[in-house]
Amino acid sequence: MQIRKQPEGLTIALPDELVSELGSEAGATLDVRVTGPWAFDISRRSDRERAIERLRAFRGMLPAGFVFDRDEANT
Repeated sequence: MQIRKQPEGLTIALPDELVSELGSEAGATLDVRVTGPWAFDISRRSDRERAIERLRAFRGMLPAGFVFDRDEANT
């Protein structure tokens, strides 16, 4: 892998084998998460359904009767 400087920022060049393992293709957008000093996870950009599943994981984490007050949050 190589980090390359582009006019709009930095890019990471991935080997063809890794791109095919991810089921991706040239020009695709991927998510990269740093997991340690020299470690990271690469995954395909989440689609809508996967994002909704992740949001549903938060159900039940707020106390019963909790009501979000937008005015209070922005003061």
